[in-house]
Amino acid sequence: MRRVRTLLTDGLTTHTIARVLPCVREEGEQLVPVCADLVAELRHERERITRAVDDLLSSRTILDGVIAAPGTTRPGGG
Repeated sequence: MRRVRTLLTDGLTTHTIARVLPCVREEGEQLVPVCADLVAELRHERERITRAVDDLLSSRTILDGVIAAPGTTRPGGG
């Protein structure tokens, strides 16, 4: 169960975790790949997560601009 929590926290989907779990083992606190194709799949997942983070950062930048714009009203619209 700890492995699943770790992988969920790392941003992997449950579908990916189901494929990953049989291909990792624990060495202390670290998960280590034991299947040859796992590293390539995890690189793909990392790229997906990076794109999602980039999208969120872009959205935050847009929101920061709106919040800081002149004429910003007080909470409650007044």
